[in-house]
Amino acid sequence: GVQASGLIGATLFNQVATGTADLGQYDRGIEARGNVAGGFMINTATGGSYATLADNFAIEATGIYAGGLYGGGGHFTNSPYSGRTWAAIGDTGLYSDGSYGGGEFVNTMPLRYGHSYLASGDFGMVGEGRFNSLEQRGGGGYFADVSYGSNVTLGTGSYGLWATGTYAAGDFRRINGLIDDEGWAAIGGDGVKGWTDAPHVSGNFYWHNANDGSTPLNAGVAFTAVNDKYTISGNGLKAFAQNDPTDPGRQVVFVALEGDEAGTYTRGTGRIHAGEARLPLDPAFTAVTNPDLGLTALVTPRGSAIPVAIKSLTADVLVVRADDSSAEGTIVDYAVYGLRLGFEAHSTVQPKREDAPIPADPVTPPDAASPLARFAAMRGATGLAALPDLTRSAALKAAVRGATTPAVSRREPRPAPTEDLLRTAPALSPAPTPTRARLISGFSPGTVVAFDAAARAFVPAVDAPGEVVAGIIGLGEVAGSGGADSPLALGGSLAYCHADAATGAIRVGDLLAPSALAGHARRAVPDDDGAIIAKALEPLAEGTGTIRVLVLSR
Repeated sequence: GVQASGLIGATLFNQVATGTADLGQYDRGIEARGNVAGGFMINTATGGSYATLADNFAIEATGIYAGGLYGGGGHFTNSPYSGRTWAAIGDTGLYSDGSYGGGEFVNTMPLRYGHSYLASGDFGMVGEGRFNSLEQRGGGGYFADVSYGSNVTLGTGSYGLWATGTYAAGDFRRINGLIDDEGWAAIGGDGVKGWTDAPHVSGNFYWHNANDGSTPLNAGVAFTAVNDKYTISGNGLKAFAQNDPTDPGRQVVFVALEGDEAGTYTRGTGRIHAGEARLPLDPAFTAVTNPDLGLTALVTPRGSAIPVAIKSLTADVLVVRADDSSAEGTIVDYAVYGLRLGFEAHSTVQPKREDAPIPADPVTPPDAASPLARFAAMRGATGLAALPDLTRSAALKAAVRGATTPAVSRREPRPAPTEDLLRTAPALSPAPTPTRARLISGFSPGTVVAFDAAARAFVPAVDAPGEVVAGIIGLGEVAGSGGADSPLALGGSLAYCHADAATGAIRVGDLLAPSALAGHARRAVPDDDGAIIAKALEPLAEGTGTIRVLVLSR
């Protein structure tokens, strides 16, 4: 309608108020100003969508939410790339998506290295930073509660997690149906503390070096099994160590005596008088020992081979008898053994809870301080062969090693999402439209498809070299297609997928790749990097079926 040229193409102003607008000023199309705002735009068709520029905010926008990803305070896209952002859409302040990530934030201050991504790959949030040794801070992420003074830094220095708190540094809890497990780190005077209300282990620790063939070790802390309640149980030795007083470079390591019962013992020394020694036992032994069952004693006289006998034995007194008159004044040593009170029903043979192998025989000669070397030396000193025939012990060791079960991952699988979670989970991409989704005919939702370049058509995908895997057929029909076409599920969306467990059970969290069964997916293996299509949200133990998955970007 109007064309003007000059240093400023045109200037419009309001003679009554302060509003002024310059058109075509320098490299700016429009420059506007006023005492209330620099600009105001409204959509008269909707009546509720408008934007104010340079008010109390640089931009203030209002729109009418129309459901899904339509309507709101603002919408920003980057063409031809996939980045998109919605501001104030429905009850969400900011919603962003993109094939690389949902959002990226960088600190550009000198010598600051904070960098974070939202919804990047398979991660909800990825943070990067650098530990500052002078300030003693910095890392991948930092979270704090200013009300209580607790904070946690993730990926800081050489630590995966560094946390402090006024009650505990960390609290981890799992609620699974009727089972409630909880563990704390650095709580009160304890380094680690855990509990569970299930008949299981409150704490488990494992060691296994698969590279050198070492025997796996495990220790359970505070758990129940059969009729027993244990504080510690495992397949290794229970030991204590002390510095060697004769050599600063060595230590002495003693191991606990092990038996087929929860035993107690006490020992001491007494003297025979008038043919008898009445020996009171330690009151602490009396307090923890069953007084009715399992009491035994050993008595040894010093100096002379005098016959002695046990006249009576209770959990609090041992009476020793000596009929020989020469026994008067003889000193006797004693040891009394009993069963620990409350643990008399200990079962020595139980169903296997964990694999408990024994170590392999050493390939080098035994250390001079080992029992094997010590007993060999004693046998040699008495004129016997240093080592006896070890055929029976070798056969027993072979039987124990033959009972080893295959090693399994100690990480419990994540539970499958519940129906409510899957039903209410937000779509991570908008409803498919002809401009966003590839349309494919003739396949049911959940079919894994590939592109046949020779036929220039989509076909059910199979596990074959050179297969150009396209993705998974999504749910629903595309508006305007007459019901003949279905969309290809977009990366980041929830979908159904035909699955095949013939090569191995599919667990929640497993990555999926095309199966040998056309149109189906199987659990992926390391060589499938270029054919990964989704992550399982439901398990499939055997056979074929249709499961929910999270579609991954390709």
